[in-house]
Amino acid sequence: DEKSIHIITNLCRFIARNKNLIHADFSHTGLNEQMLWYFGRTMRRTQSLRSLHLSGNPGITLRLKQYLVT
Repeated sequence: DEKSIHIITNLCRFIARNKNLIHADFSHTGLNEQMLWYFGRTMRRTQSLRSLHLSGNPGITLRLKQYLVT
């Protein structure tokens, strides 16, 4: 829903701008595919974040996994 996307967008902004955050765990939090793509784009842009755990979310797809690994 739109409220959830707004929350995820703000969270991603926080992650992207935070220079000290190196680890985040959002495993088993019910994130859908669209939300996970937001996290994926953020992960690829941030310089401090070294690990982002997203396992156990219903939106995990093979395409998303490939995007995050490359």
